[in-house]
Amino acid sequence: MKAECTWGEGPDVMLSLDNTAMVLHEDPCDLDKWKHGIVKQGSLDLTAAEAHKLAMELLAAVNKVNELEQICKDHDNA
Repeated sequence: MKAECTWGEGPDVMLSLDNTAMVLHEDPCDLDKWKHGIVKQGSLDLTAAEAHKLAMELLAAVNKVNELEQICKDHDNA
């Protein structure tokens, strides 16, 4: 997966999948309607603001994962 600047007319940033499997979910909160699929080729077009927001949310999620991993490791070593 990679991000590229596509500034100009249209979107500012393109996130290309490049054979990276992405699982897409529809209605994940309603288990009776929950659907999913895998996409390996394609791209997402984002504005600069959308790309920045996504980057910040990804970093926050990674930091939370690291925190939880450390808690588990500390618990296992106690």
